[in-house]
Amino acid sequence: MLAMAVLATGGGMAASVPAVAQQDIATEAGQAFRKRQFAKALKLYEKLAEQGDVSAQFNLGLMYEFGYGVPADDITAARWYRRAADAGSPQAMFNLANMLVQGRGVEQNFAEAAALYKRAAHLDIPEAANNLGNMYLEGIGVDQDDAEAVYWYRLAAEKEHIQAENNLGLMYELGRGVRQDYKEAARWYRKSAEAGFAEAQFNLGNLYLNGHGVPQDDREAFRWYELAAKQGLADAQNNLGVLYEEGRGVKPDPAAAIVWYRKAAEQGHVNGMYNLALALERNGVSEEEDAEMVHWYRRAAEAGHRDAQNNLGLLFEKGRGVPRDYEQARLWYERAAGQGLTAAMVNLGSLYMEGRGVPKDRARALMLYKRAA
Repeated sequence: MLAMAVLATGGGMAASVPAVAQQDIATEAGQAFRKRQFAKALKLYEKLAEQGDVSAQFNLGLMYEFGYGVPADDITAARWYRRAADAGSPQAMFNLANMLVQGRGVEQNFAEAAALYKRAAHLDIPEAANNLGNMYLEGIGVDQDDAEAVYWYRLAAEKEHIQAENNLGLMYELGRGVRQDYKEAARWYRKSAEAGFAEAQFNLGNLYLNGHGVPQDDREAFRWYELAAKQGLADAQNNLGVLYEEGRGVKPDPAAAIVWYRKAAEQGHVNGMYNLALALERNGVSEEEDAEMVHWYRRAAEAGHRDAQNNLGLLFEKGRGVPRDYEQARLWYERAAGQGLTAAMVNLGSLYMEGRGVPKDRARALMLYKRAA
């Protein structure tokens, strides 16, 4: 959820300070803030805030939340946001709602956060509408309701909120809260993607790859994946690697595939780990590459990737990149077989049939072969 760190200008007029004088003080405070004269700005905003100036109250909340001229203090920030929110500041409603969601400076309260997001959304804060859509989607602080999520996403998306545009596209793609419509999904993804939102670029790439709502086009898929991948989105980095490896939408380039798989893997992307290890197994020629291959198979296997578990077992059985160890092979085959991977059942059955790392057990081997069949 987003923080709104925008200095407010203007605001409610204090009863005991003439309006012109108050505006002069507010202008002076804003200038001091922009010049990073935070101590001066703080003093001026405090004077205005105590007189009931809503914008000053909001700005004090910002200064305490982010530590401008004072040590960061969430409790004081929340107190000033609440005063401004109670006086009708939509930005303060939004920021206070964020703090309520996170339990910063206030006791965590999702229901109150949702109510504040709703008030702010009705007062033209699209970030609040998007966040409220998220809460309806997940059933946090409100009853789960896909149709309500769509309503709030649409409200924000129609104000060109790029996250909401992507979220609305996803609802159309999945048919949640609306009738499934890939063309509408593509339309909303494209708005967000063209504004630079990486997740939307990735999602639009998926539609082009699969021909959903748009003509199937590997080159367009590649183009959108590349844009998202260069922004650091691990899903896009992994998929870009696949396209380079398979030569879809681009000339086949195993080296480039490895580069992008590695970027995804280093972010903890499990499929990226597996694909990197598999590419190194296919294309690696050095001991260093074999060692890296084992590393990524192990990382993916430990994260529960069943194909990685099976392949790691094969490496132990063959002694590639690791000392031959039938016991380790058995352990990894068992993990993969336990997840229903038939190849691992066959490999495990072969160990029992031949008595490698386990007592020879023909009956158990045949049982495993039967399960695999």
